[in-house]
Amino acid sequence: MKVIAAIDIGGTGIKFGILTPQGEILKKHKRESQSHLGGKVLMENAVLGLSEILADFDMNDVIGIGIGTAGQVDHKKGVISFASEIIPGYTGTDVKGIFEKKFNKPVFVENDVNTAILGEMWKGAGAGNDIVLGITVGTGIGGAIILNGEVFHGATGSAGEFGHAVIQRDGPSCTCGGNGCWELYGSSTALIRFTRELLKDNKDSLMWKKYIKTLDDVNAKNIFDAAKEGDELMLSCVEKFSENIAAGLVSLVHTFNPQVIIIGGGVSNEGAYLIDKIDRYVRERAMPSYLKCLSIKAAALGNDAGITGACKLVINGLGL
Repeated sequence: MKVIAAIDIGGTGIKFGILTPQGEILKKHKRESQSHLGGKVLMENAVLGLSEILADFDMNDVIGIGIGTAGQVDHKKGVISFASEIIPGYTGTDVKGIFEKKFNKPVFVENDVNTAILGEMWKGAGAGNDIVLGITVGTGIGGAIILNGEVFHGATGSAGEFGHAVIQRDGPSCTCGGNGCWELYGSSTALIRFTRELLKDNKDSLMWKKYIKTLDDVNAKNIFDAAKEGDELMLSCVEKFSENIAAGLVSLVHTFNPQVIIIGGGVSNEGAYLIDKIDRYVRERAMPSYLKCLSIKAAALGNDAGITGACKLVINGLGL
C-alpha cells in the first residue's frame, strides 16, 4: 500500500504521521522540537522522529514527504526564508534538501499555517470547497489563502499576513512598524489586554471572585468561562472581541469572496459560542451578495490539521 509521510514542525513539538493518499491517518508520532537550541537541533529531531515512525513501513511504499513548518517558507526551494529568534539559526535552513538527502523521496515544504488550513480544506471544516480562507487567532493573527484547492502564495511567497491589515489608520503602533493593524484588536493578546484594563476598575467582576488573583492571571479561557457564567463585563469583552474579528473578516470577504472562512487557534475551542457571534457581525456588515455561499466555521481537525495538510502538499506537488 502506498503511503505519504507528513511532518508538522512547531516551536514546542513536532508531529509525524503516515497517511494514505486518501488522507487516512495510519499512524501518528510526536517528539519535542527543542527549537530553543536552534535550527540544527530542530532538524535533527525532525529527521529522527520521521525515521522512527517509518521503521514500520517499507520505504518503497512511501510516495513522498510533506512538511509544514513554523517560519516563512520559500515553498519552491523548500528553504526557511525567515524565522524569528524563537528558533535561533533557523533562517536559511534547507529543509527540503535535508530530507531529500536523508530519505531519497520527493519533499514538499510549506508554512505551518498554510499547511493546517490546506488540511482543513481537504478533510476538515472546509471539505468540499476550494476557495477557503483561514485565520489563526492567538498571540497575533495568522492567515492562509486557498484558491482552487491550492495555497496562494503571492508574488514573494508572503500572502496571507492578514493580521497586519490596517483597520484603524490612526491606531496604536504594531511590531510590524505600522499602526492600527487588525491583530492589535482581534488577537487573543488584544482580548487579554483590553480585558485587563477594564478589570482594574471593576473589582465586582466574577473574574476577581472566581478566576483571578492578579491581572496576570487573565487569559482567553477564563474570560470566556466567566462570560458564559453571566458576567456582564466579560460578556462585553467577548462581544467586543468578536466584533473586532468580524471587522477584519468583512474586508477579506469583499476581497476574496470565499466559500468558507475557517477560524483556528486556541479560541476556536470555544466553538459555536464564539463563531456564532463573529458570523452575526460579519453578516451585519458585509454586502448581501457576498453572503449567499459564505460560511464561517471553527477549525475541525485539531492537532491532525498539520499532518493532514502536509499529506495534501505531496498530493498537490506530485499532481496525484
